[in-house]
Amino acid sequence: MLTERQLGRADQLATSRADAKHLEAEPQVQPSWLHRPDLWLAIAIVLLAFGLRLAWALYSKADPTDGRFDDSMSYHLMAIGIGDNLHYVNPFTGLPTAAWPPGYPTFLAGIYSLIGVSVEGARIAQAVLGALTVGAVYVLGRQLFDRAAALLAALLLAVMPGQIFFAGIL
Repeated sequence: MLTERQLGRADQLATSRADAKHLEAEPQVQPSWLHRPDLWLAIAIVLLAFGLRLAWALYSKADPTDGRFDDSMSYHLMAIGIGDNLHYVNPFTGLPTAAWPPGYPTFLAGIYSLIGVSVEGARIAQAVLGALTVGAVYVLGRQLFDRAAALLAALLLAVMPGQIFFAGIL
């Protein structure tokens, strides 16, 4: 006759064998994000945004030194100044300034330090940032609202003419 202790061990052994068979028989499942059509739509929208911004950035010929856009000339020249000597000064007077925020010229100075002073390279970087912003709008919309709102917001930002236009101007 089996003791209570032996019966307990036999039950444990039978349970562990059943668990092992269950684990072996379980099929491998692909990651769930691969099967989410809304994610693929969001990626397509981000790629659309990048394509539109890149096409306009490469097509537009707005030179920051041609005088049409004062701010773009200032940003461009301040970025060159930051890259050359780490000074943030008014490009027209050479004096320290608070007339323009330092964030964008510093961003341009970083781009120029990586690829050289290239307006076209800066425009491409802006197209990338614009597309990433569309992706961020999708993520934020998904967290705050729902799938439909997130996709609509991302699509509207992707094709918004003003957002595309400014990808081609510094």
